[in-house]
Amino acid sequence: TWGNIRLRLMWGAALLARKKAETKARFHPVLTLTDLTFAGLGGIIGSGIFVLIGVVVVEVGPSIVLSLMMAGFVAFLAALCYAEFASIAPNAGSAYSYTYIIMGEVPAWIVGWVLILECTVGVAAISRGWADYTVNLLQNFSPSMTDRFLDYPIEGTPFSLSFVAPLIILLITFLTTLGIHESLLANIILCSVKIFVLLVVITGGFALGKSENWTEQPFAPKGFGGIASGAATLIFAFYGFDSLCNLSEEAIDPTRNVPLGIVLSCGISTLLYIGTGAALISLVPYTEIDVHAPLSSAFASKGYEWISTLVALGAFSGITSALLMSVVSQARVLFSLADDGLIPGILAKIHEKYETPANATIGGGLFAACFALMLDLESLAHLIAVGTLFAFAAVATNLLIFRFQFNKWVLCLVASMWFWTIIFNISYWGGAPVWCTVIFLVLALGCGFAIALFESKPTGGAFVIPFGPLVPTLAVVANLTAISSLGLSVWIRFVFWMVAGFVVYALYGFHHSKVQLARLAETQSVDDDKKTLLGDEE
Repeated sequence: TWGNIRLRLMWGAALLARKKAETKARFHPVLTLTDLTFAGLGGIIGSGIFVLIGVVVVEVGPSIVLSLMMAGFVAFLAALCYAEFASIAPNAGSAYSYTYIIMGEVPAWIVGWVLILECTVGVAAISRGWADYTVNLLQNFSPSMTDRFLDYPIEGTPFSLSFVAPLIILLITFLTTLGIHESLLANIILCSVKIFVLLVVITGGFALGKSENWTEQPFAPKGFGGIASGAATLIFAFYGFDSLCNLSEEAIDPTRNVPLGIVLSCGISTLLYIGTGAALISLVPYTEIDVHAPLSSAFASKGYEWISTLVALGAFSGITSALLMSVVSQARVLFSLADDGLIPGILAKIHEKYETPANATIGGGLFAACFALMLDLESLAHLIAVGTLFAFAAVATNLLIFRFQFNKWVLCLVASMWFWTIIFNISYWGGAPVWCTVIFLVLALGCGFAIALFESKPTGGAFVIPFGPLVPTLAVVANLTAISSLGLSVWIRFVFWMVAGFVVYALYGFHHSKVQLARLAETQSVDDDKKTLLGDEE
């Protein structure tokens, strides 16, 4: 009946209701371009070089440099999309806020829930890496002191207990509640130390290394699939530039400084990553690399204990700065969701004295500490990668839709691009012939490139990505394609998380959403006006 159709249309409109971009900053703007660039460097350069590179290099061997290049290229495509959005809508919440403004509430909730997973697990993963490097650093001074800090495996389960990782999360959580300017000042100091150490690693690695480590072992022991899988895992190492977007409301001239900070931090980090990966392979055969502390243990194996100690100190400061920025970013994501009413509003409270989202910072820190207590680094790294790649693809998709002003043909092409890329992933998992998967990939790219046939509209931002829809199209396809290399087991865990998210939205988010409450109040006002008019006529 017409009544049922109308009701369904109303429900659809409610679930896709969009919010307006914040025009007034909810925080005090104090951050300069230097602060923002170092915030990006602090978030990016950390576990990627000092921790995750060890997890990946033992799998892909010398082809780690190709994995890093691939991951850097994919991340840079997404970084450009983030930069353009940051110049249009400089709001905390990054991908979540952009999706809410462009696509509506349910898509925004999906992205926001993914970001909660990504930020929380990211903090936990970095804290695990911090604990490993702390143990390695203490071993240089007194090996007998370090046994109590080691992980304790739980027999019969894939879990292991780490008591150091949760403690550092709680300490950083406390520090970040004391003010963003103070936090970023500490970050600049820590970043300066780790960049100096990385330059020492690159120089020392090539000076002390052997060319035989590149030629006497397979360059890519697991082929292109291994390179792609390594790149997908290392994507997390480039995610820190999103910290800048979450700090947009605390930045001076955010429409200019945030995009510049994103591009600068992502470019510098990529160069340092590739140099460090190449230096590590030159220094030690990849089969002998310590997964938990790859750089410092590599120099120790060569007898250069002082460089090993320097690297451990650099890693300590680097991972600490990455953890600091991850906690800051996590708090702003939780704050944005809470401020929109999708999670409890107590997390949207801003501390009167320190002007920070103190409740969101403390709540997120406690949640991440629980993850860090139980889960090991490798499990965390793969789970983070799914969320990162999904968020990157979502931002690029939003930019395509926004640029072409919801053109119905463009929407169809964007949906087709997602569809064929997902089919590609399914065929890859199912072991389909190579020619079959290539056809699906070509169809996805063809749909994206066909968008260029339509006229785009200026977004009005200070930063505009060149080459029309080419960059966001490549960002969508590249990020979704990289997901296929992560394996089905990771996706199963991800699906369970998303199911839990829909339950939370159905039971709480929808009923407390400020956008939905505003729609309800508007509808009731219209109904009251109609009743008043009918009463006057009678």
